[in-house]
Amino acid sequence: MNDVIIQFQGFHPSELFRSYLESRLSELHDQSPYGSTLRVHFTRHKTRWKATLRIMSPVREFFAVAEGRGLHEVSKRLFSRIHRQLERWKSRRFEHRSLLDLEVRNGDGVTHGSGVA
Repeated sequence: MNDVIIQFQGFHPSELFRSYLESRLSELHDQSPYGSTLRVHFTRHKTRWKATLRIMSPVREFFAVAEGRGLHEVSKRLFSRIHRQLERWKSRRFEHRSLLDLEVRNGDGVTHGSGVA
């Protein structure tokens, strides 16, 4: 996954967590816009955890932050927030396109509406 950057600060994750994270990021990368790069950063400061996730793509950028007392709790919250953004983007990206928006050109170069009702 060359398009995914994972950073940890203040701790070394277990192999189990690293495997979980790589699996979730792979799924997320598949759901992201074409050409996306994902960057996730986990920080531990005493008993608090903070995570950020940024998806950079040619069409737009997505960003989420989560904080809490448990690493798994924070990671689940982080993925939930970024998934909501992706779902909202997917539901809106074609909302202005319909058959009524299509223009049809006839042979003489004159543009007409599609005529679809």
